[in-house]
Amino acid sequence: MVKAKALKDRKVDFLIVGLGSPKKEHVVSRQNVGSIFADYLANCISMQALLLKQGEVQDPVNPVIPPDFKRPAFIRRRDLLSDIHDSEFALTEADVYTGPEDEVPEGADAKVHKIYRVVIAKSLSPLQTCGPVVKKLVEEYKIKDIAKQLIVVLDNNKANNKGFEGHAAEQNVIDCLGTNDFIRFRLGVGKPNAKYPIEKHGLRGFNDVPGDVDLVGHSLDITGQALQNYTAFLDVSQTKEKFDSTKKPTKELRQLPGLLFPVDITDPEEKMSKTEKAAIEKKNSAMKLLIREQLQAKVEQARLKA
Repeated sequence: MVKAKALKDRKVDFLIVGLGSPKKEHVVSRQNVGSIFADYLANCISMQALLLKQGEVQDPVNPVIPPDFKRPAFIRRRDLLSDIHDSEFALTEADVYTGPEDEVPEGADAKVHKIYRVVIAKSLSPLQTCGPVVKKLVEEYKIKDIAKQLIVVLDNNKANNKGFEGHAAEQNVIDCLGTNDFIRFRLGVGKPNAKYPIEKHGLRGFNDVPGDVDLVGHSLDITGQALQNYTAFLDVSQTKEKFDSTKKPTKELRQLPGLLFPVDITDPEEKMSKTEKAAIEKKNSAMKLLIREQLQAKVEQARLKA
């Protein structure tokens, strides 16, 4: 019998990068929704793995956390300027079923159809200079087909009539990759206004506006379903047609206590010698230099506009 390959020896099927602010004071801010989704997704995958192992199915309306659930673990990769969760994402027979919704075969939710290796990354670089980080992640995990395997998740404030165009983080990723042909999942975070213009809106907490936490929770659920749909059928157009909407939900939303989804973060560098740390710093210096240069250029551009 052929042994299954260890996770680290298998090719990465999908690289999902959540963009946001690495600052602690911005952890539940609107511009950090990409990182929030990364934590949410890691929890969903860990929960799914446990339930499939136990042969159970979670109630999507009133989910209950099993007593033996363990929070997902991220590894801080300073050489990648990212926190990494390397995981197995299972599609069930129900996920790939295309017939009438009321005729899903019994037990399809508990029967695994396919397992993907999915790497979830949270960039530790400021939003406007996240491009070099995404490029480094693509190289590290040998992503061959960026158009189908790279999924970038970040905020969408609909700040202008062009919708998402002009987002500094997206443009920086495009510039560094040399292509705009990759998948974006855009989570709405409300519109700027006179009191909170665009430069301040992204830093607002979701608790500032009554009901926004539940709305974002709904967006996280829909985005997770969209990801599931895309990995099942690998059809971006189909996924967009089914899930892309700017309309507010009309049904009653499930209430969330907050948007902090529990994860563990392990930093291997804390146990490293000075020599090992210096080696990582040297390896990382080119990427950090590029980020510094980009930040300096943006400061100079802002000065000239002033």
